[in-house]
Amino acid sequence: MILSTINLRGLGGSPKFSALRRLFLLLHPDLVLVQETMSEGHKACQLFLKLFPGWEVYAIDASGRSGGLLYIWNPLTCDLVPFIMPSSIVLVGHLKGIDEEVKILNLYGPYRDRMSFWDRLVGCGIL
Repeated sequence: MILSTINLRGLGGSPKFSALRRLFLLLHPDLVLVQETMSEGHKACQLFLKLFPGWEVYAIDASGRSGGLLYIWNPLTCDLVPFIMPSSIVLVGHLKGIDEEVKILNLYGPYRDRMSFWDRLVGCGIL
C-alpha cells in the first residue's frame, strides 16, 4: 500500500501535471492526498481522472487563491467513504490487508478564525 501526500500550490500549470504523471507512474500509489489545488473541486477531480481513470475521487473547492483538497484512491485496494468536514475531508473504511477500520484526515486549516474551525472539527462527531 503506497500513500502519497502532495502540496501542489495550484493545478493550473501543465509542468505540474506532467511532473505528477511521472511521479505517479514511478510510485504507483494506492491513495493520494492533495492539498492546495487552488481549484474548484470538480475541475480537480476531472484532471486527476485523466491520470487514474476508474479510480475514486473526491474534492472540496479552494477558497479564492488558497486551499482546495483532493483525495484519489484505487477502489481495488481501498474501500473508503468520504465525509466533508470544515475545510477538510475524512475517509473512513478499509485498506487492503488491514482488518481494522481506518480514518484518514486531510485538512486545510484557515488563516483566520482558527478557534471556531477547531471547535467545529472536534464537534462534528466523525473523529
